[in-house]
Amino acid sequence: MIEDKNHNIWIGSETDITLFDVHNHTFESFGETFFNRSFNYSECLPVTDRQGDIIMGTEGGMLVFPPDSVVKQTHESPIVVTGIKYSEDNLSHVLNDADYLEIPTRRRSFTISFAALDYTNSSDIEYAYKLDDNQWYYIGKKNSVSFVSLPAGRYQFQIKATNGDGIWMNAVKTVTLQVLPTFWETGWAKAFYIVVILVISLAIGYIFFYIYYLKHKVNMEQRLAEIKVRSFIDISHELRTPLTLIAGPVSEVLSREPLTSRARQHLQLVQKNISRMLLLINQVLDFRKIQNKKMGLTVEYRDILIMLHDIMDNFRLLATEKNINFTLQTTLSSVFLWIDCDKFEKIIFNLLSNAFKYTPDNKAITLIVTESGQFISIAVKDEGVGIQKDKVPSIFERFTTISKENDMQPSSGIGLSLVNELVKMLHGEILVESEVRKGSVFKLVLQKGKEIYARDTNVEYILNDTSEEQETALVEPEQNDGTSLPDMVSEAKVPLVKVMVVEDNAELRQFMCDILSDAYHVVGVADGLMALEEMEKETPDFIITDIMMPRMDGIELIRHIKENVNTCDIPIVILSAKSSVEDRIQGLQLGIDDYIPKPFSSDYLKSRIENLIAQRKALQSAFLSKYDAQPEKAPIEAIAYPVSQIVPLDEQFMQKLVGFMEENYSNPGLRVNDLAEFMNMSRSVFNRKVNGVIGVSPIEYIKNYRLNKAKSFIQSGMSFSEVAFAVGFSDPGYFGKAFKKAFNQTLTEYKNNN
Repeated sequence: MIEDKNHNIWIGSETDITLFDVHNHTFESFGETFFNRSFNYSECLPVTDRQGDIIMGTEGGMLVFPPDSVVKQTHESPIVVTGIKYSEDNLSHVLNDADYLEIPTRRRSFTISFAALDYTNSSDIEYAYKLDDNQWYYIGKKNSVSFVSLPAGRYQFQIKATNGDGIWMNAVKTVTLQVLPTFWETGWAKAFYIVVILVISLAIGYIFFYIYYLKHKVNMEQRLAEIKVRSFIDISHELRTPLTLIAGPVSEVLSREPLTSRARQHLQLVQKNISRMLLLINQVLDFRKIQNKKMGLTVEYRDILIMLHDIMDNFRLLATEKNINFTLQTTLSSVFLWIDCDKFEKIIFNLLSNAFKYTPDNKAITLIVTESGQFISIAVKDEGVGIQKDKVPSIFERFTTISKENDMQPSSGIGLSLVNELVKMLHGEILVESEVRKGSVFKLVLQKGKEIYARDTNVEYILNDTSEEQETALVEPEQNDGTSLPDMVSEAKVPLVKVMVVEDNAELRQFMCDILSDAYHVVGVADGLMALEEMEKETPDFIITDIMMPRMDGIELIRHIKENVNTCDIPIVILSAKSSVEDRIQGLQLGIDDYIPKPFSSDYLKSRIENLIAQRKALQSAFLSKYDAQPEKAPIEAIAYPVSQIVPLDEQFMQKLVGFMEENYSNPGLRVNDLAEFMNMSRSVFNRKVNGVIGVSPIEYIKNYRLNKAKSFIQSGMSFSEVAFAVGFSDPGYFGKAFKKAFNQTLTEYKNNN
C-alpha cells in the first residue's frame, strides 16, 4: 500500500491496482485492460517521487503514473437489438437495431439478443433490462433475454449497459413489443363472452322461474285435489248416517218379519247395495288415510281363492241381470298368502266394479288366478269398451276416469287411484293391457312369503290356528313326541319374567314363543297336563292358554292353578277361537285376567301382557303395603287394579305369613327356611310365591317387616340399640345402616321428625 498526495490509498495485488477513496469510502480497481498491457506486480514496496507520481515494481520494469491521471472513461455507447429467436420453431431473425417487434400469436416464447457498441473492453460490458415499469433485472455479461408464453398485449422492453470500464451508461434502449392476441383474446371475444354469460343468466333465471311456476301449479293442483277429497269426505260423512238408518231397519225386517220370497229377495238386494254404498264411502275415507300416511296393515295367512269366491258372490245378481258370463279360472286348489284381507277385497272389488261398469250386456268377465314361482297373479279380464293407449299411463291418477264413452255411469276417478295405493302397500304390482272396443285386463301380481313386510313398521300380524295349512316359511317345527318345546330364551340375557304358552297347535305355539322371546323367558307346552308337569319343575310368572286342547283343556288347567295356593297368583290370559259371551264369562268367573279371541293381533297380545304385568306389580305393591307392618299405611283398596286379580288364597297366605312374622320378628335366628316350613312349602316354591304376591324376596320381606316394626319402637322412646335387639337385629350398627338405606334417613333424623 501507498498513500498519494490526496491521502487516497493505492493497493497493489498480483495483477491489479485498487484505489481506496478515503473521502467517499469506495474502492475502484484498475486491471491490465486499463493499462493496455499484461504484467504482474512484484512484491517490492511502491514509492512516490518528488512530483507525486507513484512508482510500482513489476516483473517487466517499473510502472510510473500520476494518481490524478488514472481515471476511468465516462463516455456512453449506443445499445442495439441484434436478433430474435422463437422457441416454438427454433427460428432466428437478425435485426438491425429494431425499435418495434411484433410477436406472432403462436410464437409467444422467444429470446431477444442485444449489444452495446463499445469496442474498448467489450467483454467486460454488463447489461440490465426491465419490462414496462417493473424493476431492473441485472443479468451480468449475458446479452440476451428469454420470455416464455408472454400474454397478448403491448410492452415496453428497456435495456441499459455499462461501458468498457464498468460505468453504467445513462442511455437506455427501448423496444416496443406487440404480442398479437388470438381471437379469444380480442374485444370481439370479450363481447361474445358477455353475450354468452347474459344468455346463460337469462336461461337460469327462466329455469328458476319455470320451476317456481311448476311448484305453484302443483301446489294449486294439490289444493284443488285436497278440496275435491275434502268434499268427498264431507259428503261421505253425511251419507253414512242415513245409510246406517236404512241398513238397520232393513236388517231388522229381514231377520224378524215374515216375508214373501220376492219381498225378501228385493230387501236382500237393497241390503247388498247398502253395503256397496258403504264400501264406496269407506274407500274415500281410506284414500284420506293413505294421503295422511295413517293407513296400517293387518296381515293374516288366508286362502285368497276362498276370498275371491266371497267377493264374486256380491256380483252374481248383477251378472245375471246383465247376462254377463262371470267365472273364475284357475288350476290351483288353494292359494295361501300373507295378505291384508280388507285391502285385498277393496282392490278386487274396485276392479270388478269397473269391469261391470264398462262391460256391455251379453259379454264376459273372467277372474284368472295363476302361480309362477314366488308370485301369484290375479287378472280381471273383461270384454268392455277398452281404454285408449294414450290414456293407459294416467288411469291410476287421482280423479281420472277410464272412459268417456260410458256417460250413463259417471266415475269419481278415485277407485283406481285407491287401488294403486293399496297395491303398493301390499308390495305388489298392477299391470294394464287394453284395446278399444275389445276389453281390458287388469293384472294384480302379489308375492308369497311373510318377509315382504319385514321393513314395514305399521304391520300387525293376525294369527289363527283354525286353518289346516300353514306357511312353511313361518316356522320349521321340530319333531317331538308332545314334550315341551325348548325354552325360547336368549343365552346372552335371560329375562326375569317367565311366560308359559299352552297351545296344542305346534306352529302357532312356536310362533308365539318367537314373538315373545325377545322380552320374556318363554316355555311352550301342548296341553294342560304338560303345563302342570312343567309347573312342578319351574313355576311361570305368566300363563297364556288355549281352551280346546287334548287330554286337559284350558278350563280344567285354570281350575287347577287357581285352587292351588302355590300358583293362584299367576296371571292367566285365555287365547281361544271360542269367542262367545258365555265362554268369556266362564273364563272370568274362574279368575282369568283377560280373554282374547282368535284370530288375534300379535301387537295387542304383547301390549296386554305388559299391561297385566304392570297391574300385577301394582297389586304386589298393595299387598306389600298392607302386610309390611308399617305403623301408618293406606288400605289396599286405594290401589286401582282389576277385582279378578284379588285372589282369596293370596289373602289367606299373607295373613298366615304375617301372623307368623308377628310372633317371630324379634328372633334373630329367624330364617327363610323357617317361614317355608311353617307355610308347608319348599324353599323354592315359597320364594316364588312371596315374589309373586308382594314382588320382593322372602329375605327382603323379613328385613322390611322388622324395619317397619322398628318405627313404632323408636316413636315409643326406646334407645336405638334396644330397638335393634327388639326387632331381631343382633348388630345395632348394621341395623342403623339398613334403616338409613330403606327410609333414606338416619335413626336420629327419623326420631326428630316423628
